[in-house]
Amino acid sequence: AAAGIKAILVKSVSRIFFRSSINQGLPILVLPDAVNACIPGSRVEIDMAGGVVTIGDQEFRFNPLPGKLLQILEMGGLVNAVISSQ
Repeated sequence: AAAGIKAILVKSVSRIFFRSSINQGLPILVLPDAVNACIPGSRVEIDMAGGVVTIGDQEFRFNPLPGKLLQILEMGGLVNAVISSQ
């Protein structure tokens, strides 16, 4: 996240790693077909609230994250979210 990466597309990941990444402010999206569609130089757009990844002219859908997790991501991670709520 500190390097400017907005999200990671993966074929699979453990549940604990998935949640840990949210806590760090970096969403991981499990979309095997989207990973297969990516080629170097692909333009990738992600609508986290709408649950859509667009790669070129292809769309891949996922279940949008719950509001609380989206808030954590918007704040840059769990620590920032907790500090800002105090």
